[in-house]
Amino acid sequence: MGYFIYGANWSALGSGVNGEVYALAVMGLDLYAGGQYFTTAGGASANRIAKWDGVSWSSLGNGTQGTVHALTVINNDVYAGGEFSQAGGSTASKIAKWDGTNWSALGSGMFGNSGCSVKALAVIGGDLYAAGNFFSAGGVYANNIAKYSCSGTPTSVEDGKTNNILPTKFQLNQNYPNPFNPTTTIRYDIPKAGYVKISVYNILGQEIKVLVNEEKNPGVYEVKLDGKNLASGVYFYTIRTGDFIQS
Repeated sequence: MGYFIYGANWSALGSGVNGEVYALAVMGLDLYAGGQYFTTAGGASANRIAKWDGVSWSSLGNGTQGTVHALTVINNDVYAGGEFSQAGGSTASKIAKWDGTNWSALGSGMFGNSGCSVKALAVIGGDLYAAGNFFSAGGVYANNIAKYSCSGTPTSVEDGKTNNILPTKFQLNQNYPNPFNPTTTIRYDIPKAGYVKISVYNILGQEIKVLVNEEKNPGVYEVKLDGKNLASGVYFYTIRTGDFIQS
């Protein structure tokens, strides 16, 4: 038996866009769409992002030169996140703002390894939250998620790091306290992503404990050494990462 629901009909938005749409946002009565590969909206040129005003499509300046994965609105501004490095013809690393006339970057944007991108955006009050695949936002350490104050700068949303400023060189710092009983803390700086190993040796040069043995993103880290099972004496610790070795 067939059925119908009155008043629940679909309708097209003009001739639509000629590529995939990944994100939508609303400002007033206007709908914003962002996505991948599309270069036209309603037959008009629109690079990966466009506005539908209820009657017709229009572009947002020159748009972005890469995929738009996320859109949101704060006040009268549209924020776009994705895999692009330019918006409106100007440098904008993975995130940008459209003020109705021009595109602008949000500081130095996001940086990361291959596949670096912003995949999600959300707003709380006047703060913009961005999440995706990146290890820094605006030059501060941010492990895949960060907050941008629209009157300030990006900050990390991750706990557990000693600070959010990215180090500029590898560094293995003096443990504290020293002497210790039974625990001590070792702090180390990693300026670029890579495999890190920190080992503890006795006075004979024998490796007796491995504290870190894994990939690390850039940041300032701390690791605790529990010495309750160690005999009293002198011990050394060494960091190895790439070509860098320090004791």
